[in-house]
Amino acid sequence: MKECVIQLNIRLTLTHKKDWDLSGTKLKSVPPNLLKHADKVRRLDLQRNKLRQLNWISNLVNLRELNLSRNELVDFPLEFRSLKLLERLYMNQNNIKVIPEDVFPHLGKLQFLKLSTNRLAKLPVDLSQCHSLSYLNLSNNCLKDIQALVRLPKLKELFVERNSLTELPAQLFQKGNSELTLFKATGNPLRTPPEEVCDGGVRDIQSYFAMMEEEGPDTHTTAWTVKTMFLGSSMAGKSTLCRSLKQGGPITVHTLLQSSNIFINRSFRRSLMFY
Repeated sequence: MKECVIQLNIRLTLTHKKDWDLSGTKLKSVPPNLLKHADKVRRLDLQRNKLRQLNWISNLVNLRELNLSRNELVDFPLEFRSLKLLERLYMNQNNIKVIPEDVFPHLGKLQFLKLSTNRLAKLPVDLSQCHSLSYLNLSNNCLKDIQALVRLPKLKELFVERNSLTELPAQLFQKGNSELTLFKATGNPLRTPPEEVCDGGVRDIQSYFAMMEEEGPDTHTTAWTVKTMFLGSSMAGKSTLCRSLKQGGPITVHTLLQSSNIFINRSFRRSLMFY
């Protein structure tokens, strides 16, 4: 009885509105009578419910923004293919394991996608056809590969923190082919590039890959990463030395050992360059 009253109140409140807020109402499904007016909806907030199925979602043909975060979704619905005007999609904090192919090519206007805190182990190859996407959050998943993201021409903000990534695709950071301005990848077992490089942001990652391309593949076996501390009194030239080393490119451990006033941390990390 209580659920019927809630559904009736929802129907009376939202029937003639373009923005529907159904958040936190413990819904397991959307009231069928409400769906008769679904073609009018532009924004739908369904976060903090108990939804598991979305087979009704294809009725929302004029939808621009959809929030499905913090539900009980396991499947990424194929019905999303009908949402051709969708611009913003929130699906974080669900239990989604797989995203099927042939969904994202139909979402040509999608600009914002939040899929953090799910159970994704793989991305669909055709995600690269989501040409308007500028914001993508994939943090807190199980991803080992993000190669599918290299051909997103308008991507500016990318979050892949706390996944299982060991390598990043160089193509994702190529100058001239990438518009990335913000990239976060902390909490991954990264080797290429090292986490220290990623912490420096997009420019440092671009410089890293550019240097690796210049040096060639053999660099992997001949270079080291060394953490250094510059000691000396004020105006002793520490900043000048540091700047000179950074601008000069890779430097060997042997050269560092011959330099005075440099303390070298004994915990070396195997890597590709001096940074």
